[in-house]
Amino acid sequence: MPMTRRCLVLLLALAAQPLIAAAADAPGTTHPKFWPQFKPAVARDSKLEERVDALLQKMTVEEKVGQVIQAGITKVTPADVEKYHLGSVLNGGGG
Repeated sequence: MPMTRRCLVLLLALAAQPLIAAAADAPGTTHPKFWPQFKPAVARDSKLEERVDALLQKMTVEEKVGQVIQAGITKVTPADVEKYHLGSVLNGGGG
């Protein structure tokens, strides 16, 4: 094998080493170093963060859970929305 080809094969083998090591891990193992980096579209606003933190501290666990539930409009009543602190009611999709 010519020297340039050996060098190329060696470089490819070295470059592939992290991928080979990752593939050798147990199925379902995640590798954060391969994840894309998140770049927020809006700059962080410390005053807004403080307001959000204050609001979350005032909320009960039940209110927080209710805010992440998206109930179907055919399954809940306005009284349910108030009682369970539902964050949204979905209209459409038959559910």
